Amino acid sequence: MSHPLADLIPLSNVISLPMMGAAQAAKALEACYDYETSKFIGCFLDNDEMPSWARRIAAYNRDEFKHDNPNKKLKFSDVTMYASGEGKAMPNWRYALDMWLANGKKGVEPYTNYQDYGSCVDASAAEHTTGMLGYRAVQPGNHERYEDAAAWYWYADRGYCGDGWDGWGCAKVALKRGIAFRKAYDLPGGKIDFTDDDKNEQIVARQWCRTGIPSWMAEYTQANHAFEDGAITEFDGDIKGVREILAEGGIIHTGGTNTSGGSKPFAIGRVGPHMQSVAGGDDSEEYRKFCKDVIGVPARDNDFPVVFHQTWGSGWSGECADKYWPAWWGPKPQGAWVWWASDLVKYFRGDMMAWLPRFKGVPDLNPPQPPQPPVPIPGPLPNNEFYFSGYVTAMQAGKPVGEFIMVPRPRV
Repeated sequence: MSHPLADLIPLSNVISLPMMGAAQAAKALEACYDYETSKFIGCFLDNDEMPSWARRIAAYNRDEFKHDNPNKKLKFSDVTMYASGEGKAMPNWRYALDMWLANGKKGVEPYTNYQDYGSCVDASAAEHTTGMLGYRAVQPGNHERYEDAAAWYWYADRGYCGDGWDGWGCAKVALKRGIAFRKAYDLPGGKIDFTDDDKNEQIVARQWCRTGIPSWMAEYTQANHAFEDGAITEFDGDIKGVREILAEGGIIHTGGTNTSGGSKPFAIGRVGPHMQSVAGGDDSEEYRKFCKDVIGVPARDNDFPVVFHQTWGSGWSGECADKYWPAWWGPKPQGAWVWWASDLVKYFRGDMMAWLPRFKGVPDLNPPQPPQPPVPIPGPLPNNEFYFSGYVTAMQAGKPVGEFIMVPRPRV
């Protein structure tokens, strides 16, 4: 397989930082993406800041997403939303971390897919998919368990092995291939172990990229963990739309040349072309008070903070300082940073993809037990009263928000 414009990518557009410690890698990656000094382009963008070759590839991938896509819902405005998130805290990143900690830190720590190469697009997509998997696992009606998404998987279907991609191309491949996890696969046709992040990146981003994802693997992930129509769309909304996406456990995948400008929230910084993901937000009055009392800045009217993930790990200059991280947000993902939602829309408009947790996750191997038979109540029920037992699902705006067990008991 080959991308029609792959030959346009310069051989010099590459990053290679294998076998480097996490702290050193974070600083090295930050330097590789430096806006003033680096020529590396990790995310292709169709704007005046980009060289012509990057603009051509970005425009091609955008047009392919829009015109060579079997889905009918291609824009966020085409998708029906069920929650507003108004006045709510939406720390969607924390569910995966909470479950990992509650399980004694067994398995892979969430949000630790560190780049060894210039693969920010797929790395950020895998991390925000991990966040959505955690969100789905805590929804009682889904009966799913949490697993960590494998990074680099979608990179294998780009059509080339060099560095750099964009949100449009990633969205199309994800819709076509479904989700892979950081675990070992033993399937009819082949075996692969995605547990080790570094080995995974070597195999997928440097070997499978020559031929694409093997059919035995691609068919399995699409059959078992596919995205629904409308799960990944071009974001054409505003601050209200951002809040709606986060309220339903979704994320915003952004491409651009801005990032955090310091360890204090809301600072605007520059970065070389880079892909980053919004992992949650907080529209609560509690945070507005925290903003004034702890951060020392007034909260903006008709606005709210959003939390970004960073694919460089912990230790880069724009990571949110611990003292500015509210306790109710739970554990902080490595490298996370905070902006206003209005700045998200302002600086990334035109290169934002909306992802919603509307896909097949991992079924829970220990699902809830079925309800027990009703307990007989002795004697007749007066006044034609009746009783029942079982599970009752609470609905809000047509969407399940909770599940409760009902048990009958006699009148007192």
